[in-house]
Amino acid sequence: MNKFIAFDNETGGISVETSLLTVYFAILDENLNQIDELELYLKANDNGPYVVEAGGLEVNKINIIEHDKKAITYSEGGQLLVKMLRKHVSGKEKLTPLGHNVHFDIAGIQRHLLGEKTWHQFVSYKIQDTQQIASFLQRKGELPQDMSVSLGSLISYFNINIPGAAHESKYDTLGTIEVYGALLKL
Repeated sequence: MNKFIAFDNETGGISVETSLLTVYFAILDENLNQIDELELYLKANDNGPYVVEAGGLEVNKINIIEHDKKAITYSEGGQLLVKMLRKHVSGKEKLTPLGHNVHFDIAGIQRHLLGEKTWHQFVSYKIQDTQQIASFLQRKGELPQDMSVSLGSLISYFNINIPGAAHESKYDTLGTIEVYGALLKL
């Protein structure tokens, strides 16, 4: 039985040095049915300063003052994530990562929450990236050539309706799951 871990991060900007602010994880069964979730609001372990860029906060609309009131440390978030991963990984079977431009999100998780070695104890290298899949299908003529393969464009193209707003971790994760299902049907 192949399970997936779908996720999306929101950070303080586009560089790896910026703070990991939110992340939403959804564990899915082989049919893409959600069986578990974890939503984290995060801050540095030493309660140090947030590293943010104005452009990043403009995009994700995170109010850093309100965010800080509910944020937990990276260490606490990492412990919660490991607890969830242990619940869903047994034997040699690992979770398949699913996301949109997922390499950036994985780098943030490994930098701030788990580290590469711990991450790969639970999560496979066999990434399912909806951006790459959509680009491939676009080249094959299955998607319009002039369409952006951004998550927002794909959500719009497939008429996906989910609660929330773009650039919120949960919304982007749930949108990615729906887009992945739609891409598989192509």
